[in-house]
Amino acid sequence: MTVAEAISLLPDAKQIAIAWGAFSRNIHPDDELDMDAYGQYLVHRISYHGNDKFELSLVMRPAKAE
Repeated sequence: MTVAEAISLLPDAKQIAIAWGAFSRNIHPDDELDMDAYGQYLVHRISYHGNDKFELSLVMRPAKAE
């Protein structure tokens, strides 16, 4: 599943972050640049951190869908 597909499953999320290795970054689904940059990366796991906050962990070596 890609970041864009995962975000489409979380329409009421207040905050969505993407994470890889030891890094994490908030992503804004309405920001065209964020979605162009990260939308096609593959998601390894979706974690819930309470209060409608989610983290999308990317595959260990970030890879884009083919």
